[in-house]
Amino acid sequence: MNIEALREYAEGRWMLDDMHGLPHWDRVCQNGQRLQVPGVDMTVVNCFAYLHDLGREDNGYDAEHGPRSAEIVKTLRHTLLKDLTDEQFNKLLKACRLHTTSRRTDDITIDTCFDADRLDLPRVHIIPHPDKMATWKGKQLAQEAQEAHQRKTANQPRKIIYVDMDNVLVDFQSGIDAMSPEVLRDYGKGGKYGKVDKEGNPIR
Repeated sequence: MNIEALREYAEGRWMLDDMHGLPHWDRVCQNGQRLQVPGVDMTVVNCFAYLHDLGREDNGYDAEHGPRSAEIVKTLRHTLLKDLTDEQFNKLLKACRLHTTSRRTDDITIDTCFDADRLDLPRVHIIPHPDKMATWKGKQLAQEAQEAHQRKTANQPRKIIYVDMDNVLVDFQSGIDAMSPEVLRDYGKGGKYGKVDKEGNPIR
């Protein structure tokens, strides 16, 4: 199986940026090696790495890109994927089709495809969680990633974000306009309930 030719094909038709492009696919392929255990068909996993995102239409949430990617895979059956057995080809189709909607399938090869993709979630600032992984090896690697992240962030100060909502998220002016003249007089600048300076004089 010529994985390099498959890689070049995928890169050549890719229209989006690197978030789901070649660097991601290379890492999925590498993650597959890390996840390899007896019984996993690495040819299928390697093919999945370079084909699973080809149906994407944008980099946002796109639950249908798995089925679209599977349709693209079908067009390659007698060219780039001609060396796959029918069993391998069908597993590749299923892995591509279901990786956006299914957590696990009980097929060690397909589940390894899923986990190889999930282990690259840190690229979008998500640390993979063991409970979301499909294989025991994936759970182990996700747990290691969680622990490494906790060690890294343990002593980092928490960031505080201040958001000014006045007349951006909250329309104060419409509320002020709806107030009665009496409320505006009493609570406005200089009113008996209004703001005062340090000496107790109304702020005008």
